[in-house]
Amino acid sequence: PYYTAVVTFVTETSNTSPAALGAYAGLAAQLGLGSEGNNLGGGLFEGDNIFDLMRSRRMLMKTLLTPVTIDGKKMLLIDRYIAMEKLRDRWKKNPALRDISFDIDTTKFTLNHYAIIQNICGAIVAGNLHFDKGSIFAVSCRSQDELFSKLFIEKLISNVSAFYIDTRTAKARENLAIIQKQLD
Repeated sequence: PYYTAVVTFVTETSNTSPAALGAYAGLAAQLGLGSEGNNLGGGLFEGDNIFDLMRSRRMLMKTLLTPVTIDGKKMLLIDRYIAMEKLRDRWKKNPALRDISFDIDTTKFTLNHYAIIQNICGAIVAGNLHFDKGSIFAVSCRSQDELFSKLFIEKLISNVSAFYIDTRTAKARENLAIIQKQLD
């Protein structure tokens, strides 16, 4: 059997009328927030871009290296994926891969670590993740491990949401600094 975990969500849209965008641009200009590089729409967090962000190696790697607790045991999602796909059985004959652990500081990762992560990310995008675009977006994870499907999609959404909040907060701080400088 295969198990599918689905999350539905909405994103920022650019369905704002051109007149309203012009008014926003005028207001931004009055505050000293020039239109250069200032995207009043959602940009990265609109439409298909959100799916591209979810497919990105950065988000997938962060999600795979997220610790989770399953049956009272703490493990990384990548270890659950490796067990689900029985990858260690294939690695038994390769001394460089046989005892590889991902539960270390990422600064100590070797090329083998990154190669495995790259292959797993590619396999997940090709076979496990599915994206549906409509008036409401949906992303799903389908696998033979019910808990992996559920936890992976939850953690992926959590990581993308945290990235969104960090990005928007940084932009708001930058805008506030510009306004304060102009007021001074």
